[in-house]
Amino acid sequence: MKSEEDIALELALKKSLEESKRNCQYRKETIHPDYRNYFEDEDVKAEFLRILRQYKLSGHLFSDPTAEVVSEMATYFGLLVKNGDLSDVLSQLRFLQRETANFSLEWIIVVSSLKISLNRLCDAIYGALLFCQV
Repeated sequence: MKSEEDIALELALKKSLEESKRNCQYRKETIHPDYRNYFEDEDVKAEFLRILRQYKLSGHLFSDPTAEVVSEMATYFGLLVKNGDLSDVLSQLRFLQRETANFSLEWIIVVSSLKISLNRLCDAIYGALLFCQV
């Protein structure tokens, strides 16, 4: 026979585990940052557009991104995440995703890879995801 203390302890443990699971699920929710740096964000988007147009005008419509450009983009977005500028990350990556849809599959893969990497970084730093995973 279990004593009242044992039953109470089991109930408390069960509630604690359920609460812990809920908190864990809550932490994995998507981050919804506030947008604030509109003008700076537009300047960055203009620079991305300039880079993309350079590739388009280089004579090859479906020119692949260079390792240098991909590395610079990864560093830039990584620093934004580490500095907490999540609204800029969301805005600029969504912009890149729209713009690169007209380019090669390689560009689309670069942007998708950036999103996955940044999601992992956000999960590690903030305990939450930046982009919903389907």
